[in-house]
Amino acid sequence: MRADRIIEAVGQIDDSYLSAAIEAGDQTGGKAVKMPKSHACLKWAAMIAVVIGISLVTAFTANAQFREWVISLFQFRETEEVPPPMEKGTPPLPQQPENVPAPKETNPATQTSPAQGQRGSGNVRDSRIDLYADGTLDEIFNVQYLQSDSYLDRIGNLFYYVDDENNTIFYAAENNEFIEVPSSRIEKEVSLLGVSGRIDYDYCRYQGKTIVRERARDRFMTDAASDAEFLLSVSDDNQFILTLYKNPQSDEFSYSAIFDIETGKVTDLFEGIYAEGTEIKDYTVLRSWEDAGNGLFTVSLGTDRKTARIYLIDTSGKRAVSVSELTGIEDISSVKVIDGKFMILENCPDGKFNCYCYDYSEDTRLTIYEHAQYWTSDTQEQEGLKVKFSGGRYDCVKEAGRIYLADEQTGKRMSVEGLTDELAESIIINEKNDKLLVSAFSEDGISRIGVIDVRNEVFYLLDRKNSTGAHEYSIGWDGDRIMINAANEDWTESYIYLYSLR
Repeated sequence: MRADRIIEAVGQIDDSYLSAAIEAGDQTGGKAVKMPKSHACLKWAAMIAVVIGISLVTAFTANAQFREWVISLFQFRETEEVPPPMEKGTPPLPQQPENVPAPKETNPATQTSPAQGQRGSGNVRDSRIDLYADGTLDEIFNVQYLQSDSYLDRIGNLFYYVDDENNTIFYAAENNEFIEVPSSRIEKEVSLLGVSGRIDYDYCRYQGKTIVRERARDRFMTDAASDAEFLLSVSDDNQFILTLYKNPQSDEFSYSAIFDIETGKVTDLFEGIYAEGTEIKDYTVLRSWEDAGNGLFTVSLGTDRKTARIYLIDTSGKRAVSVSELTGIEDISSVKVIDGKFMILENCPDGKFNCYCYDYSEDTRLTIYEHAQYWTSDTQEQEGLKVKFSGGRYDCVKEAGRIYLADEQTGKRMSVEGLTDELAESIIINEKNDKLLVSAFSEDGISRIGVIDVRNEVFYLLDRKNSTGAHEYSIGWDGDRIMINAANEDWTESYIYLYSLR
């Protein structure tokens, strides 16, 4: 078992137990976000706000010299016309379950760290950006238009339907149809930290990933004033993770362990680790976990929420150290880990922030954003550096009237032809941290979608039109595919539009 993946699964649990975005980072991982089912909401833009967390910094400091590299625009010469639904939709009742090969893996784009220097807009070199190509939809994207006579929801890289007996039927979207994926059920009595309860889940395995869906939740009283519940999730290496929530509505305590679904055995990686003389499991506040890899985790712990501080937990060395003591930075607002690098977000007295990238193994840091502000509608006209976080390695920044893509690990900036304020405000990064999705909404749905391919330094931008009457209510990443979700007016049919770069 890879101990460094355990807390990644915590981020896949119920959203009601995740910390505020500024403390826990983006927990949707660029996935589609469903909007309310009211017709008014369905016709307007879905706002996907991601506030990044950040962490650790120490003795040696080097500022990133902000150098610009170029993303060229690949503008389609046609507008996509979404085809109308079939007269009779495709019901989710396939005859033969089928798995298809996993998509080809690609590595995230990486860049060499810039030389040391002072950050500033004057150091960003102007570069000419040429429109070097155009093309048609079929030349660039493989598009699937799927339809179901039942309303389907999404979980992981699959879709699911719940029948009248509360059984979960999982489906994969492949080759313009929904293919059923076989599933099993987990129903067990469980115990962690001396607390006992029950879990009840359906699960399936598809393309090397395990997907779980909760059938029923058992919330129970631990004493006259407190309650608790257990949730089950899966780490990236397909280990089942059992998480105990105490007083879950307060979002103050969560504790996870590896769970063997066959034997019921629980493996506690954090047992025997102390912070300030108290074992971490005994703290009243234990929340906002982040997996830093290699057996390292960060967590906010304390006797109450106001005084809780962020700690680095080393499961191999069985120790915990305050991030403030490690870095000398007292006003740390949040922690995030990207590709094994720690990030730290530091509050400024005037409400702005500083952002650093910290390399734990090298004990070095880069200043990525200095005295920056969040890019929101309220700060749109204000002067200074504004940042729109994507939830991953690359963000959109605006300074001196220009929009750039910024690398959080190197500080480099990238000028993107055709990237407008509206598109930049919608940015979502994929799981591999090498592609970014942008979009624009109109009253009829999603009017533009774009993919910034960082590795190949290309921006694909597509205009689209949906005159079918379907309500498009969300857009996001489905692995390496773009997925748009839509439904008919009474929410009895689902339409899924999937776009894959060829």
